[in-house]
Amino acid sequence: MVGISGLPVDKRFGEAQDWSVMRIRRLSTGLSALAVGLVLGAGASAHADGAWLTTRTAAAHGLQGRFANVATVTCAPDRSSATQVFGQTRYWQRFVCSGGTYDRVSFRLKFSVTGQCGSCWTIFNLTGAGVDRLRTRHAVAAPTATGTSTGSCGSGYYRNSRGNCVPSPSTDPTLTPDGPTAICADGTYSYSQSASGTCSHHGGVATWIHHP
Repeated sequence: MVGISGLPVDKRFGEAQDWSVMRIRRLSTGLSALAVGLVLGAGASAHADGAWLTTRTAAAHGLQGRFANVATVTCAPDRSSATQVFGQTRYWQRFVCSGGTYDRVSFRLKFSVTGQCGSCWTIFNLTGAGVDRLRTRHAVAAPTATGTSTGSCGSGYYRNSRGNCVPSPSTDPTLTPDGPTAICADGTYSYSQSASGTCSHHGGVATWIHHP
């Protein structure tokens, strides 16, 4: 084979060069994919089509991390927002979230990712509770003991062996300032103040939250 200069060209050398370029390109692509995987695995936002995206779980966790009075919250994707699948997980730019505060006020809002960092997001269209209420932890006080070992504690409560009024097992995790003691096997929350007998009529203890 003769090159433009008229000097012979080693065809095998050219093939070796082409193979090296291919290997470099493949390595670069692999490193890029690895970098994306590491970023997403760390819980950071993803970028696609000019928009930053995240998951519904990360959005809910972000709300509870920033707003101390958010007791429960679930987020559903805004189907009109930018979205992309990375691996087996779909990421979105905006979510519609609803939940309740520790003092039992329901709220609804829209959540939008604004950047790459974990705290790079904003909320808008908040209804049901103001931002100040979400920021400051409130709690509904439980009924107190009357000083005797008998008497009514009110609907949804019982008096334990210590004479204290305690919430009966419930699906509401916000009935006391300290939260529930355990999650029972049937999914209810126990506010028992002693380990003995906790969740005894609800399938036993599935998970301890604050072991007495």
